[in-house]
Amino acid sequence: MIKIDTNRIVCCFILLISAALCPLHGAEVALSKPEADSVLARIRAKYEPVFTKYRGVESTRDITLQEYDTKAARLLSISRIRLVRRDYFYALPEITVLSYEKNGKRGKPSDYKPRREEPLYPVFDRSGASHYRTEVVGTQVIDGMKCYRVQVTPLESTTRHFRGNLYYRTDNLDQILAEGSGAKLTMGVKSFWMRMKMRTFQGVPVISGGTMTIMVDVALLYPNRKFVSEIKVSNIKIIP
Repeated sequence: MIKIDTNRIVCCFILLISAALCPLHGAEVALSKPEADSVLARIRAKYEPVFTKYRGVESTRDITLQEYDTKAARLLSISRIRLVRRDYFYALPEITVLSYEKNGKRGKPSDYKPRREEPLYPVFDRSGASHYRTEVVGTQVIDGMKCYRVQVTPLESTTRHFRGNLYYRTDNLDQILAEGSGAKLTMGVKSFWMRMKMRTFQGVPVISGGTMTIMVDVALLYPNRKFVSEIKVSNIKIIP
């Protein structure tokens, strides 16, 4: 039986340290190869220490999950979940559900059962080059900020690999956006796309919010379903 685990997917992007809700993309300007290589080296030098100095990030998540029947073009349900996550870079997360409601009816926190799964491989830790090919392809203006766009291509197609783009401010290399999907989708999932917004907290880029869309088609269980999630993050703490 397939389970739609929005929390696990959000956790994975912590490891990538990026995000955005509705970015405004300006026209892209290409970089020369020497400049692109220099930027990539600086990004790697900035973020590699994060994964050795800290173990992860703790935060409170408020999630609004809308379920649609795409064939009938109608909204089926709206769920709201509040939970605390301790997301580790290299270990399973710890998740405590604080509250849960569906279609305005409050349920028990135990009614919502998030799955705990291994995180995605980080793009810019010491082993990142063995999992991904990365390339700075140009600069774009996003939400009024000039950013480098880093294209991330997985070297293997697994559920622990990321495929997409990461965005870093050109003035200080703070990461502001990750958009993309997993390299391999789980059974029953037809498509998945995520945009996550970031801010820097105590020197560590962390998710501040985001949106994702998952298309699922599993006969009897989830036929012709679309799940749209909005995530808001608060009470951030770095796990030493």
